[in-house]
Formats: sequence, C-alpha cells, structure tokens
Amino acid sequence: MDVRTAKAHITGYGRQVMDWRNPKSVETRIVRLKQEIGQIESFLYDLDAQKERMGVAALLEHKRDDLVRAAVLQIHTAIEDLLTQIILYCALGITKEKYKNRLRSDKAKAFRRMLYGGGSLSMRSSTLRLASD
Repeated sequence: MDVRTAKAHITGYGRQVMDWRNPKSVETRIVRLKQEIGQIESFLYDLDAQKERMGVAALLEHKRDDLVRAAVLQIHTAIEDLLTQIILYCALGITKEKYKNRLRSDKAKAFRRMLYGGGSLSMRSSTLRLASD
C-alpha cells in the first residue's frame, strides 16, 4: 500500500476506513460491531440480572421504546437534512446541478455556517452542544 492509499484509509479517529472489497476486513468489522453492540445492550438492558419476569418485561419495554425513539430521531434528522438543503438552494437561487459551483461565494459560506456545523441552527448541532455541556 502506497502512502497516498494509506492516508486515505485512516480517519481522524484513528480507525481505518472500511475496505468493502476485502472479505476478511468485512468479517472483522462485523465481529467487532457485534461485540460493541452486545456490550452496549448488556450495559443498558441486563436481562440476565433480572430475577423476576416483571423486570425482564420492563427492560424489554424500555428497549423497544429506545429503538422507536432512535428510529424517529433518524427520520427527523433525514427530513431536516433535506429541508436544510432545500433552504440553501432557495436562498442562493440555485439548483442541485449548480450547487458545487456556487459554494465559494461569501453568501453561500454564510448560509452554510448558519445551517451546518458546530454553531448552526440544526438539531444535530444543538444535540451535540447539549451533550457536551
């Protein structure tokens, strides 16, 4: 692997980017993700520690509620991303095809700062700010 390829495979978090063409890499990722998900589940929903069936039922209800909440959050952020992009297109008076060419203007940069990133109006940004406080 040359230097340019090696740099492309490393992310800012020290983890390697997935090489989807390498079956061994895919299997390694699957095993690691299953372990991480299992650790999270055992921490949040320790069904084996519950001696009574009512405790198990309560934890399963809690898990179901968390999954529904996560799905709603995913849908919400996807809709927000679409609306943000539409707002940007309308504010700049451009179409999707002209989007990349117009991002260099001062007006476009100001709108992008307002709609995306750390200090923006987006829900994703607000959630990250609340989590870090």
